[in-house]
Amino acid sequence: MNSEARFCSSCGATISTVGQETLKEFVERAFWPVREQEVGSNTMRVERGFWQSILQVIGDVPVANLSSAVWEKYLGVLKRRNCSPRTQVLHQVAYLAALKYAVHTRRLDGIHPFRKIRGCTKRTLVSVPLTAEEVYLLLAATPNTMHCALFAVGIGAGLRPSEILSMRWEDVNMEEMTATIRGSKTAASAAVIPLTNLAGRELMRWWEEEGKPTSGLCFYAEGIRTASSRAKLEKKTPIRSFKKALLAAAHRAGIDELRCGEPRRIFPYILRHSFATIAATSNPPVPLPVAQAVMRHTSSKMLLETYAKAGALVIKEGLRNFKI
Repeated sequence: MNSEARFCSSCGATISTVGQETLKEFVERAFWPVREQEVGSNTMRVERGFWQSILQVIGDVPVANLSSAVWEKYLGVLKRRNCSPRTQVLHQVAYLAALKYAVHTRRLDGIHPFRKIRGCTKRTLVSVPLTAEEVYLLLAATPNTMHCALFAVGIGAGLRPSEILSMRWEDVNMEEMTATIRGSKTAASAAVIPLTNLAGRELMRWWEEEGKPTSGLCFYAEGIRTASSRAKLEKKTPIRSFKKALLAAAHRAGIDELRCGEPRRIFPYILRHSFATIAATSNPPVPLPVAQAVMRHTSSKMLLETYAKAGALVIKEGLRNFKI
């Protein structure tokens, strides 16, 4: 960042001089426009609520002066409001995302330390993407054709859960093996993507079982799957048992625990995460621009992190051949 420039060379944000930009100015002018492209509208709405509180207390602090002491001051305010430790953690996560962007745009050299907020008892299970072998086990343990196609599309096309549930047959070209994805998270997420063999094969099997429909939801609530209701596509409602069906299938396949015996977090987004990891660990790996185009990330930052983690995993597995 040039101290004599009127604009940041990295993101174009208006600045006066280095170190003078306040947290409020940075968040509202530079961070929020980027954040809106990376997260959904619901997440953005919640985070704006957190930031309204944060900026009231420390919004006038220059970005260059942000420190552990400044953040502790804000946490003290939350404590006096009798906010739970979990709420404090959520505010801290929102604040940390802004700091990371400040480092990315060279407003800060690094992120100041954070102390662990005690009393937050919510235990988060380990989120580890599925391997290619575990994908086969998952599908083999899923007798329901619709659920099998549901999981295969998530893993084989890297779609977001909301995008899978809103898929319609008129958006799928079975001849070309492509799917039109309507932008559900950001404007950039709308695109026509090719279906991988896995996604195309299982979706084709479900399509044929359904009688090759030309319109209507691809995946719908099982309670209305009767001979009479199948002919009335307009009455179908989006499936509401996605997570429950995935949990059951993972348990039957024996992949709901890690090798170390630790419970594995099974949730719909793990399918999308698995696509990215399998793409990165394939031999040869799927090129990063191809994976980014399919997953439709507005920023390659998250995907780069996935590829970096996958690369470390490949190295770790390869070192097992070192027999000394």
